[in-house]
Amino acid sequence: RIGMQYMYAAGYNPQSMADFFETMNRSTSRLSYLPDFWMTHPLTSERMSESRLRANQFPKVKSKLYDPDFQILKWYTLVETNQVTEQLLQIQVNQNNKPAQLAMSAFYNNQGDYAKAQTMLDGVKTTFPNNTLISILQADIYLNQNKLDDAYQAIINTQRTMPENRPLAYKLAEILIRQGKSAEAQTLVQRFINTNNKDIEGWRLLQQAANADIKSPLRTVNVLRYRAEVEYWSGYEENAIKSMLHAQRLAKGNNAMSAKIEDRLKQMQSERLLKI
Repeated sequence: RIGMQYMYAAGYNPQSMADFFETMNRSTSRLSYLPDFWMTHPLTSERMSESRLRANQFPKVKSKLYDPDFQILKWYTLVETNQVTEQLLQIQVNQNNKPAQLAMSAFYNNQGDYAKAQTMLDGVKTTFPNNTLISILQADIYLNQNKLDDAYQAIINTQRTMPENRPLAYKLAEILIRQGKSAEAQTLVQRFINTNNKDIEGWRLLQQAANADIKSPLRTVNVLRYRAEVEYWSGYEENAIKSMLHAQRLAKGNNAMSAKIEDRLKQMQSERLLKI
């Protein structure tokens, strides 16, 4: 009852919970086994009726048949997964489909046609002024043309207002690496790694930042240990251990780094043995 009240207050349709229960109930006949929660929370007819009765006590919620954010996500995903053609996108743009136009900007950016990408993006900036994808895509268009300062200016203000936004932070880190500001990029990415040490993209950016830091005496060591993390969390544990062993050999003489590598190496080896 409390959960349904929260859902309604957040704008969700309370009828959806009752619909979900009924869908689950119809699906049980096709399951070869029942999940554990079914033993303590069976879907009886009384429970489904009660859920529907509670939902009916709330005012009806008009369903949103058109959600711009969803449309942006849909068309952008189609572009990034190569599931849409230029012709189809152009048809949608001709019909004034703004989310498709934003996606077409990404399409041209991926194709290397930055003039067309910019034209398409300029046409939707006023339509979606608060969508972070606008800032990310604009920065990426500049970055691909090696306009590093323009790329930085395109994203920095948005990133500062939303420092918790991972895509914004990682795009900014990519720019900082290209600008030769490896230390700033590492600081930016490390916050997210500390929260989620399985973040492959974060480790990959740290590897790139370490490789760009040509003045660091531990450059090769850091590249190897960050590469090991990318390999490890990608499922290539054996390759990761080899990379970490290589880093360990090169780090001899630096007690602090050697100790850090040794601890992580032991952890990797122990976890791999448990899997075997």
